[in-house]
Amino acid sequence: MTTRDKIKAVAMTHFAKGGYEGTPLSAITKEVGVTTPAVYAFFGSKEELFLSIFEDVLKNHYHSVKEAIEEAKSGTVEQRLYQILRGAFTYHVSHEEETIFYKRAMMFPPAPLEDKLKERFGETEGMLTGEILTLLTEGIETGVIDDRPIEDLLDGFLCLMDGLFLQMFYYDEKKYEQKLHNIWKLFWSGIAGS
Repeated sequence: MTTRDKIKAVAMTHFAKGGYEGTPLSAITKEVGVTTPAVYAFFGSKEELFLSIFEDVLKNHYHSVKEAIEEAKSGTVEQRLYQILRGAFTYHVSHEEETIFYKRAMMFPPAPLEDKLKERFGETEGMLTGEILTLLTEGIETGVIDDRPIEDLLDGFLCLMDGLFLQMFYYDEKKYEQKLHNIWKLFWSGIAGS
């Protein structure tokens, strides 16, 4: 692991636990065994370090969901849409620290970085939205999804994803799996073609 990577790994742990404001650079540098100027040499500022980690988390999440979609590419539209939700869940369970960092960054963004976080989130969400729109469009064209405004279907699916994301923090894995399965059945029955 390079020094740059080690700084990011240690910083993510600290940011996930203490947030941006609650994490002094000195805590990171002490654990890594470097000086503050060394951090600045790699990232320029604490803000850039935080944003770099945030971008990594967004990209990792997107690639994990994309892999899940690829694994289900021979499945039905329903199976592929469900796999997006499963892929997101699998990612969050297997990357707990990144998920805590992401949740904190999105729900309690550092004030000086809020606009930049939203901008970077929007860029990554756009890629994921493209995947979802493709599947919804295919579903409408093949008649397995009711012909409704695509924006309505997309908004419903994204709200489902966001709601399921929050549910992860309230329930154990088994209970969450049950909720995921139940809410998917209900959601799909509401959009499925007649």
